[in-house]
Amino acid sequence: LTVIVKGDTTGEGRVSVSDLVQVFNHVQKSNLLSGDYLEAAYINDDKRVSVSDLVLMFNAIQNNGVLR
Repeated sequence: LTVIVKGDTTGEGRVSVSDLVQVFNHVQKSNLLSGDYLEAAYINDDKRVSVSDLVLMFNAIQNNGVLR
């Protein structure tokens, strides 16, 4: 059983600055995510990783790792 936490692209169980950096790198195409980590990066459920997902992740970090 695999549990995917939205925004948790590092697999540590919460959204953190490390996740934000990984998604930023993916958007910049410098280090692409794959598999479950890519699925975790689809914050707004549009099946694309974009700046919109970065903004949502940043807001989550400001809210102690809680996506709203």
